Amino acid sequence: MNTTTNFGEWILGYDARVSGRKIDDRLKSNFLYRLDGAEVYSIDPMIWPSVFDACHLSKPSYTGFWPDLWDNLDALTKYLSPIKALQKIPFCIIGVELLYDICTIEEKREWDALLGGCASAGIQKTLKDNVSLASPCVREENWSFLGYDIADRYGLSGLTNCGFDPNIENVGELRLRWAVHLNEHHLFDDIDRAVEFKDWSNIRVREHAPFFVYGIWLISAKTDIAVADY
Repeated sequence: MNTTTNFGEWILGYDARVSGRKIDDRLKSNFLYRLDGAEVYSIDPMIWPSVFDACHLSKPSYTGFWPDLWDNLDALTKYLSPIKALQKIPFCIIGVELLYDICTIEEKREWDALLGGCASAGIQKTLKDNVSLASPCVREENWSFLGYDIADRYGLSGLTNCGFDPNIENVGELRLRWAVHLNEHHLFDDIDRAVEFKDWSNIRVREHAPFFVYGIWLISAKTDIAVADY
């Protein structure tokens, strides 16, 4: 498994995601390339739900500069720790990073425009120097690599949330082409294949282009979290 790269990696933030979910038949039939995997992981919370959404938990009005992520890992864990309710479910803490240095000039401009509008002017320097606004701002050695997802700049996954159109696509051929490159959680282990899929998605799903490569890292796995309903 490819767990390191030579590319600038810019941490976007952190989240707590529900674990142990079975793959929905509709998702498998209409969206997935690999059909024999285990639980599907994604930066897209519509595919891999945050505990806050899945369990109807409240959270602060501001958690971070990027949608659905917390920019402070310590704040996230401290906020979760006292929550108590009737039912418990498994979850894990993840970190999401953008592979910024492999972006084209045009793609970097997308990020400059997006983030420049929601943070201080100093963000331009952090982008240039590959230093994240998140805390911690660099990946730690004990994090475990889960794989690369391909998504637009708002987190919609081109790998798991852009459905097939059988009228114009040969779904069987697409699965033969890509499934072999995906791990059991429907993510890429190899950066070259991830970039190839990104470039192909820019053509296949033009309405969401440009797409980007994101790394997903497991920080800690929790056995439960108290929730009201699930």
